[in-house]
Amino acid sequence: MKCPECLGVNDNEATKCKSCGYRFTVQAASPETHEDLVGRYFGFRKLITPALVKLSYLLGALGITFICIFAIASPDIFTTHGEDSTRTRYMGILGIDIWQSRMEDAV
Repeated sequence: MKCPECLGVNDNEATKCKSCGYRFTVQAASPETHEDLVGRYFGFRKLITPALVKLSYLLGALGITFICIFAIASPDIFTTHGEDSTRTRYMGILGIDIWQSRMEDAV
């Protein structure tokens, strides 16, 4: 701790300066007030919207990824009887490719 009078360096627990004898004042610690969870959100001290946006983005990204993987691995799930499943596989690959390029642009 530095003395405000002589700028001498003292111990943090010192009550007076060892160089000039200046008495340090002890500041009382302010009591912390406890706020409940609802009070923080409705008092706008903590915002919940960024957390919800991140969560919905993550769930959407996982959903798109899993659907594209299923389209590549078993395209018959997404096609009706008699249709060619090659198009579904290509759409799954294209979906992952587009999603990857958008993620690179976001970063």
